Amino acid sequence: MEALETAIVDRISNSPDLPSQVAVLSWSNKPLKVSVPSGNTAAILVRFVGVQLQASDTPNRGRLVQSGQLEVETRFFVKTLRDGNGAYDLMFFVQRALSQFLPTDLEANYSASLPGLQMVDCQLIGNDKTIWDWGQTYTLPITYTQRSLS
Repeated sequence: MEALETAIVDRISNSPDLPSQVAVLSWSNKPLKVSVPSGNTAAILVRFVGVQLQASDTPNRGRLVQSGQLEVETRFFVKTLRDGNGAYDLMFFVQRALSQFLPTDLEANYSASLPGLQMVDCQLIGNDKTIWDWGQTYTLPITYTQRSLS
């Protein structure tokens, strides 16, 4: 799902309303120590969380079709809540950028459906002495289709 993460990062990064001094990145390949990159006041990280598919109840020899949803998380590592590039403004900015976004770069056999990405959760994850950590969860209706290999 790396292509999906990249599409979402690009969508946020290429928005003309993205505040300056905000880094937009895909989640690291390795466990991450929370930090804001040097020269920035905030960081937005995007990561694929998972896929939930419903069991197919339509017997169809030679083809499997399952509907479900894909989940993506955006995390906000910020130094303030309200001032400058604070958490509140950045969360609303990302919600506007991603709501109803219909990515086309999904893994093989997956296709996205309308209404596109929808935010389903937003909450404080935690904080240390210098960084607030907020998260938003988005879901995307999808269909998984696999033709029989035989």
